Amino acid sequence: MSIDPITNVLEAEGGPIAQGILEEYAYIMRYRDALSVSSPSVVVYDNGGDDVTTTVMPSGSPSVIAGTNKVQMPTLKSLDVGASPYRVVLTSTVDGNERSGVLIVYAVDEGTIG
Repeated sequence: MSIDPITNVLEAEGGPIAQGILEEYAYIMRYRDALSVSSPSVVVYDNGGDDVTTTVMPSGSPSVIAGTNKVQMPTLKSLDVGASPYRVVLTSTVDGNERSGVLIVYAVDEGTIG
């Protein structure tokens, strides 16, 4: 993750991401240069700012991958193009401080591509 110099928001590198409405992914986020990561939590918001975590991440919870500075998130699925883009907000304790990062995910209807 890196700080966006314009918004000063911690964002996932390589984002935003496009995910098909039929696809399911368990994203991994890395806290670059972190020595210790613990207590991750995740909330997903739709484009209206509503918390849709229970709909698009209905099971599981984020977990730190042992011996790393990475967090495995629960599977993101059942996306709706009309609710896109989604903001996946991951909050963790990083080197003793609470940090939040945002992953932007756009829902794509695979049937309308090419």
